[in-house]
Amino acid sequence: MKRLKLCLLALIICFGLCGCEGIGFTSIRRYADCMNTNWHLNLPETDVEIYVKNSGVSFTGDGIRYHILQYDEESADIILKSFDWEAGELDSELADKMEEWLDSIDVPLEDRPKQNEWKHTTLLRKEYNRDHLIMFFDEDTNQLYVVEYFL
Repeated sequence: MKRLKLCLLALIICFGLCGCEGIGFTSIRRYADCMNTNWHLNLPETDVEIYVKNSGVSFTGDGIRYHILQYDEESADIILKSFDWEAGELDSELADKMEEWLDSIDVPLEDRPKQNEWKHTTLLRKEYNRDHLIMFFDEDTNQLYVVEYFL
């Protein structure tokens, strides 16, 4: 019995130390924390997730994640000043990939970012050269649309 308790305690500690990328613990930790950790960002916290969709739990943390986050005016200003936002359309190859990713997790068209209307920024994780982060910001509603692709 004592051995079973020790094994359970060890498992709990291991899962707690896995972080955001492993095993899909984003529901336990705030999503902005996970993004900040995974992408080395400093996004403000928000408790309002308007929309969440992903490709499911993965032991290695790979897959697709899509979130729409609501921010207040002060946090929206921080976000706008924190990135080099671009106007206009995404690079066509990346836009096609993003549409494929969102199709694969069944995100309805009405819940997708308006690529031609909102500012966007993209990050490619250099150490892997496959992982993508694409963010769109709707300044009228202070909503951040986040597409993450991990391979």
